[in-house]
Amino acid sequence: MRRFGVLSDTHIPERASQLPEMIHAIFQGCEKVFHAGDITHPRVIETLQAWGHDVIAVRGNMDYETATANYPEQRIIRINDTVVAMIHGWGSPLNLQTRIFERFEEAKPNVIIFGHTHQAKVEVWKDILWINPGSPTDRIIAPFRSVAILEIDGENRNAMIVRL
Repeated sequence: MRRFGVLSDTHIPERASQLPEMIHAIFQGCEKVFHAGDITHPRVIETLQAWGHDVIAVRGNMDYETATANYPEQRIIRINDTVVAMIHGWGSPLNLQTRIFERFEEAKPNVIIFGHTHQAKVEVWKDILWINPGSPTDRIIAPFRSVAILEIDGENRNAMIVRL
């Protein structure tokens, strides 16, 4: 089984001065960490890398050029036979998943990781595992702070929200 950490909407230093230390323990044993945007400060990626994680990230709508110059708006990652699509999201949260689905429909992803809403969610929709890890630093928009874990074992793909 392959295990991956997933987070989004860190908003450092606007929502917190640094990533919560408990993320280090939660992501222990993860091959990689996926960050779905709104990094807002390079310290976020530096911290994850200092904890020993290889980070794959996309740019969010609140990201500053200095934090995300090397990150695209969206990505397609292959993990063996699993196609993972990543994007932050944009605009109103209403119909966001539909807009994201339309963006990636041709790629036929098995998993879509997104952020933007700060609302943690794991669900299967249109035969795709959708993961929004919520935000590990924000409780203004969301009822709790969170990250997610993605597990891939052959054709089995599961995810869980971890409340902080």
